[in-house]
Amino acid sequence: MIYFFVFFICLSLGSFINVIRYRLPENISIIYPRSFCFNCNNQIKWFDNVPIFSWFFLKGKCRVCNIPISFQYPLVEFLYSFIGTYSFYKVYEDKYSFLEVIYVLLLSTILFSISLIDIDHYWVPSNFCNLLIIIGVISNLFSNNSFCTQNIIQALLRIFISIIFYFFIKFLLNLQEKKFKIRLIGLGDIKLFAISIIWFGPEGLLSTFLISIYFALLIGLLGRLFKKLKPLQKVPFVPFISLGMWLTFIFGSQFWVNIWLDFGYSINNF
Repeated sequence: MIYFFVFFICLSLGSFINVIRYRLPENISIIYPRSFCFNCNNQIKWFDNVPIFSWFFLKGKCRVCNIPISFQYPLVEFLYSFIGTYSFYKVYEDKYSFLEVIYVLLLSTILFSISLIDIDHYWVPSNFCNLLIIIGVISNLFSNNSFCTQNIIQALLRIFISIIFYFFIKFLLNLQEKKFKIRLIGLGDIKLFAISIIWFGPEGLLSTFLISIYFALLIGLLGRLFKKLKPLQKVPFVPFISLGMWLTFIFGSQFWVNIWLDFGYSINNF
């Protein structure tokens, strides 16, 4: 029963993610005004704003101006309801405290939001990165998950390592850009990798990196195979990093490092 309750809460969070996705890049407050149609500017009534159900009830059109409403709205709500509910399930079943539920829902909400924004605009909001840093530090100090430190010195050390990592990679990218006139990865991507150190430590950076690279390669190969991607076409990378961070939180960094080591061992003995 509790999972149905969480599922519907996550549906509402998914609806809020839609608000963030479309308003933040337009510099519109995500709090006020209430939801409105971007075509006719009429406020959407509460009964027309029920996640997923209202879209199907209205047959995917605005009640006032009859303009089509993108199917992406209910799709995002459904996807996040699955992500949020599964996140709750993993934390709840692992007998972690209520704080872990808050951390994982905040992490998944922010990562999903910035992933959608990056897909649409190739942009990572700095405010959300700062929020991830703050939550990451707090989770390290007040958490009983496997990745936490519960030690202010170690938490500060993670922050120091993440800063060194960020500026070192940024320096290397600037050199590479000057020489080859092309930037392989954006600064927002580097920030997220650095933030993963604050959340999970250096081993968390490794697992986040491996997961993001392999999923990006998989999608890239499928895109080329089905001729959906062109050579050297720009592809948003934040969704892959976000997936890496989320999976690292859910299963732990050691789980993914062990998979990588087992895979390497199997290849060597093939």
